[in-house]
Parts: sequence; C-alpha cells; structure tokens
Amino acid sequence: MGTAAVICEFNPFHNGHRRIIARAREAGAERVIALMSGDYVQRGAPALFSRHVRARAALLGGADIVLSLPARYSTASAETFAAAGVAVLDALHSVDLLVFGCEAGDPGSLIKCAEYLAEEPADYGEKLRRGLKRGLSYPRARAEALPEYSDILRHPNNILGVEYIKALIRSGSAMRPVPARREGEGYHGEAISEYSSASALRGRILRGDMSSVRIAVPKEAAGIYEAELLEGRVLSGQDFSAVLGEKLMSAEDVSDLACYEDVTEDLARTMLKRRAEFSSFGGFAELCASKSLTASHARRALLHTALGIRRGEDGEYGLVTQVLGFREEAAGLLGRLRAAAGIPVVTNPPADLAGLKAEAGRTFSEELRVSDIYRAVMSVKTGDPCGREIAEPIVKV
Repeated sequence: MGTAAVICEFNPFHNGHRRIIARAREAGAERVIALMSGDYVQRGAPALFSRHVRARAALLGGADIVLSLPARYSTASAETFAAAGVAVLDALHSVDLLVFGCEAGDPGSLIKCAEYLAEEPADYGEKLRRGLKRGLSYPRARAEALPEYSDILRHPNNILGVEYIKALIRSGSAMRPVPARREGEGYHGEAISEYSSASALRGRILRGDMSSVRIAVPKEAAGIYEAELLEGRVLSGQDFSAVLGEKLMSAEDVSDLACYEDVTEDLARTMLKRRAEFSSFGGFAELCASKSLTASHARRALLHTALGIRRGEDGEYGLVTQVLGFREEAAGLLGRLRAAAGIPVVTNPPADLAGLKAEAGRTFSEELRVSDIYRAVMSVKTGDPCGREIAEPIVKV
C-alpha cells in the first residue's frame, strides 16, 4: 500500500478534512502526510491557532505526519502555493497520491482544465493579457479568457485543484491526483452543519461560539480549540494591525514597500497615499483593493509587508520543510522519508539550521522569524511569555 498527501491549512481542522483523509485511505493509502501551512495562510492572514496546535488536531483527526509549508509559499497566490506544495511533496520521494477537495461534480473536468492551462496556448495568453490591460483582476481576466471553464474556476477549491494538477503535469510528477468532492456547505457558506465551511467555523470561533462549532469538527479537535479559546490563544488579521501600521508609517518612499512580496509599485503608491487613513489590517486591505487588485491579493501583500517577507530573486530561497508532528506508529515512515528526501526535512531546528545550505537556510530562518512574530502578537494578547519557535518540540500522539 502507498502513501498519500494532502496540501492543507486546517484552519481549523473540521469534518470535511477528516473525510479527505478517509478518502486517501479509500484510494489505497496506508499512511497520510499533511503538508500544512505554518502560522500564516493563503488568504493573507494569520492562522486562527498556531501551527503546533493545528498539527495536533490533524494528527488526532487521522493524519500520520504533519509537515510545514513555509510562509513564503503558504501565503502566495494559488498558483505558487500549489506549485510549492507539489514541489515539496515530490522532493520527499515518498508520496504516491495527492488528495484534495473540490466542488466539481466531474473531477475529470479539473484535469482537462489543468491540461489546457499547463500548455498555455497562445490564444489564451493573448486573451488573458487583453483582460489585464483593461484593468480586470487576474481571476476575472482568466475567467473571461476561458469561458468553457468559467463555472469550474468560480469555486476556490476547484481553482486549487486545477493548480495542483497543473503543477503535477509541469513537474512530470509521478504522484497521482485524487479529487474528493466537497460535501455540505460551500467554501464561503455561513451555515453550521456537519460539513460546515472553514470560513463559517472561524467566524464562530472568533466570537467564542464553540457550541455550534462542535457539530462540524471531530471531538478531539473541539477539545483542543476550547482549551485554546479559554486561554485567549486565537488570532485574526486585526491582531496584526499594529505590526502593519509600523511598517506603513516608517516607509519613506515607494521602494520601502515595493520590496515586499506581492507589493507592486502601483500598490506601494496606494499604500503610501492612503496610510493616513489606516485604522486596521482588514480595513486597509479594503482601501487598497480595486477593480484590478482583489482584496485577497491586497491582504497577502499587506501580510508580507507586516512580516517583512521580501521579494526573492530566482533561486535565492530554497525548499525546506519541518516536521511539526507525527503519530508514534508512523515513526518508521518518518525515518524513511527523511532518508529519501531531496530537500531538508527539519526535526531538530537548533541543530539542523546550522547544516542547511544557503538557499534552504534563508527560507527556514525566515520561517522561524515570522513564527516568532506570530508568537509575540499572541503574547501581547494573552499576557503570557512568547518563547521562541526554534525551541518548540515536535507534537507526538
């Protein structure tokens, strides 16, 4: 039997995620690896709970090993997020299946769309450029250039699924894609049911409403979340307002902001022009959004600014992953994975950091730094000492 992987955020881990892990086992996987976003997620926000808390919930929910996808990639566009995730998993030389959720009734339609995009036909590229020149955002311009796939590309999970398959095609990966159709509420659905959206659950958790959340998450995860809420250990983008505000107010010119990932010169000018209107992280993202710049792009750019994640030259930042946690019975797989991997798999940060090559070292040092920022913001909120990320032990269950 083989090994499956899911590229995930688990923000928070819920019944739909548990179902995807079950689907991986139905597809023939003996073990399931979760490559999970660290302390920051793709929508341009801090994760609700720390990466170690979310790793424990994932392990108790059925994952065997939880690895971290560094913030540089976990907070990127869907294309970069998917490509980096596939590249990390491919480099492990241990994964047979890539399982992911989707809204498509016909998973084959995702494959057809991905194959088309992987080829980048000239007529599609021209239509896309025309849309962008007219001031459309990238998602709208792409949908207009691909009318035959517009229904598929209206759904966030479908978009990620297409990007995963496209990355598999372009990299020549031997991993087989296994789409798992989403059950219950839609991606942005706010109703609470057995299969609620992560968005709905985040809203309830931030309001302290665990009574409704329990319906939609595994019992073990609910206990973890309740304990964190009781101690006030939960974050949202608004908690990073002061961190972002300092960066905005200390900038002297466009170059001081355009150096950050996803911040274009036009966006940097907007940020400088409107910084006197700054009042909060989320509010400023809405001020910066426009017809050609989605609110999600603005949030990612502002998060990169707050965290100091700079735009990197080709090859400047290398792939690396860290073991956040594992089930004791999967220790053998972890050992084999580390031996076979073509990239660093960190298990002992203080010792492993010193031996990393320059490119991977830059990525991992950055990851430790931004996770320390997460811990510091959490500490301000709770009043507890923040500690250091480099000293956090691996989660074992």
